[in-house]
Amino acid sequence: MFQSLYRKICSVSVAFAVTVSFVGSLQAHDDERISRNTKDIEAHRKLDFGFDGFDTLNKQLQKDFRDFSFEAGAAEYRSGSELAPEANSHLVGQWSPVFNLPIVPIHNAVLPTGKILMWDSVGDLPSELYDVHNTTRSVIWDPATGIATRFDVNTGFNLFCAGHAALPDGRQFISGGNLNSALQGLNAIHTFNPFLTSWNFLGPMGQGGRWYPSVTALASGDMLITSGGPDTPEIFNLESGLRSLTTASL
Repeated sequence: MFQSLYRKICSVSVAFAVTVSFVGSLQAHDDERISRNTKDIEAHRKLDFGFDGFDTLNKQLQKDFRDFSFEAGAAEYRSGSELAPEANSHLVGQWSPVFNLPIVPIHNAVLPTGKILMWDSVGDLPSELYDVHNTTRSVIWDPATGIATRFDVNTGFNLFCAGHAALPDGRQFISGGNLNSALQGLNAIHTFNPFLTSWNFLGPMGQGGRWYPSVTALASGDMLITSGGPDTPEIFNLESGLRSLTTASL
């Protein structure tokens, strides 16, 4: 079951990465920064969310979040997980039935505890429509029980559009995020401790804000931060902190 869940999460992440690459190629969030006026916000909304049926889907998502029952969601998952395994499911995996979650799981990370950390943004609406970006909705979901527990980011930042990877000690390392409704990159580094279930702000980066950067865990245990706005990559070391790779060529 866990193997199936892991594949499902990976497939969602890959699909979402393709969408981001498409938007990035249009430079909608980088060279042509979106202003706060209504006309530009609406134009960007159509660019990112202009597919047929989006408005209907978004209204349903908002209703689902308002009406979500944590107890019913867990029961729904447990009921589906009790189905008899298919032939060879131990080799090829098996999809579970669809079940509801209290957030839109844009960012997902498998924790060393066996649970799944998920987070999205300030709310269900496009980020351009929120004036304040000082929190992030987050849950930890337990595949053994189906229970989702809220652990919102309370450090004063919106970690939508961050890059992340696992540190050697089991914590999640999160770089960047969403600064405001103009979709500017966030100049912040966070960690999530799965053993204490706590979000921690480590400080700013050296090159400025990043919006959807890439974070790569290196064999040394260091974290490589690239793209998302600034051209200069950075390395984060658990003991010495950040250093900029000023001679790197991208």
